[in-house]
Amino acid sequence: MKPIIGLGALILLFSLPAHAQLGTVGGSPSSYSGGSLNSSNASSVSPVVFPQLSPLPAKRFAMSITSGSSFEFVPSSFMCFDKAVVKGVADLAAKPKSIVQVAQENRNTERAKAQVSFVQDGKGKLMKAPE
Repeated sequence: MKPIIGLGALILLFSLPAHAQLGTVGGSPSSYSGGSLNSSNASSVSPVVFPQLSPLPAKRFAMSITSGSSFEFVPSSFMCFDKAVVKGVADLAAKPKSIVQVAQENRNTERAKAQVSFVQDGKGKLMKAPE
């Protein structure tokens, strides 16, 4: 019995959005659907009208992409080819840290301590702890 009631509830729940699409607003047919099933003039068929956005010119966004750390990066529009090759070879030759090294550094870093602490009073209410 419970599965049948549950199935009926699901059918009712999922049919509500479908019924909302068939209704009318203020007694007039919806301008987007071309009418409803409850319309008084059943012999006329109106065309389906879809809303369209007004055409706007394409937006241009000025972007710049940077990578690396702030102390080694100097934005420029040109670099000599020889210098670029030397820098590229040096970047490729540098060995990245292993995951273990990064995890150890992360574990050993000093964490920020809480500046405010709270305690409970005798009634169980939360209070700011005296400093």
